[in-house]
Amino acid sequence: MELAVDQTGVSPQPPDWQAAPPPSYWGAQYQPPTPQYYYSPPPPKRRLTWLYVLIGVVVVALVASGAFWLLLRSPAPNPTPEPTPSAPVGHPEDAVLSYLRAVANGDATDALTYLARQPASTALLSDDVLAASQQLAPITNISVTAPAGDLSVDSSFNIGDAPVTATFDVERQGDSYKVSNGLINADFSGVYRRSLGLSVNGVALDGTAISSVPLFPGVYQLKAGNPLVQLAPDKVTMQGPDADPVVSATFDLTDDAQGTLAAAVTKELKSCLAQKSLVTHCGFGVKGLQGGATVVPSSIKWTLASGSTDFSKAEFVMDSSLTSAAASISISVKSTCLDTLGRSYYIDPIHIVGADVDFSDPENLLVSFS
Repeated sequence: MELAVDQTGVSPQPPDWQAAPPPSYWGAQYQPPTPQYYYSPPPPKRRLTWLYVLIGVVVVALVASGAFWLLLRSPAPNPTPEPTPSAPVGHPEDAVLSYLRAVANGDATDALTYLARQPASTALLSDDVLAASQQLAPITNISVTAPAGDLSVDSSFNIGDAPVTATFDVERQGDSYKVSNGLINADFSGVYRRSLGLSVNGVALDGTAISSVPLFPGVYQLKAGNPLVQLAPDKVTMQGPDADPVVSATFDLTDDAQGTLAAAVTKELKSCLAQKSLVTHCGFGVKGLQGGATVVPSSIKWTLASGSTDFSKAEFVMDSSLTSAAASISISVKSTCLDTLGRSYYIDPIHIVGADVDFSDPENLLVSFS
């Protein structure tokens, strides 16, 4: 019977056959053989590089084929949808109302922003021109009506005391509405004369594009470049898109011109009467004394034989050149003088029936008599 022995903390003991050696039969002590221990190293590990490479190739191939399969199975991306146009801001009638209010307020820059297209010339589309229009006849009582399906907006307003109705066309641009016929292309070719010039509300036209001059609705003052000439009528009203763009007027002397021309004739005649010459620069006189006598210049004296040097009652009429005017007058002039021998001479009265004034240069009027 074997007993279980706790081996904890006990050094291993040699087997029983080593604990008590057998007796020696030959008279010598028995020596147990020394145990021999041999170390056998483990076989060398084989290189596995080729295996890793093979595994990597297989993994890459699997990943690539899986991605390709997913690409084929995935639905094609939907194309980007076209944006749905947004609703315009405001209404067609709002554009017309805002435009007319800007014109009435004299704000040309703001008014131009409501137009569908900008004009080539803005010479008469300025705040100053609008301010002059408002002084002549302000725009008031503006009202508009919503279109009944199309983009034509009916409006009504006053220019001064005159009621106006006008229809404006509107078009959509992006998210807003613009007025497409807000300007009137006025034709000034019938009232422009290069010899006179022409200004509209204080702005001089250069004569290069006078047949199509953009204007806002309103009243415009016409003024010739020569202060002695006026147009009748001297104002034109542009009510709106339906207005007649052709400007027509006649030319006449201003009320002040009659007095200016009469004064010029008086001054010139007096200057000629004061000359010490047998022939004056006014054109009247004699070439010489009878018998070839030599005149003493200081003795020459011109005077009126009839009539007056006051021509304020004369009526001057402008000719077709628009740069001169003539008046019918009736005066007679005479002269006395001495020759170098002291003999007296009397020049018979010379009758003058007309006076003509060239006012192409209003600062230097030229007078002649006939």
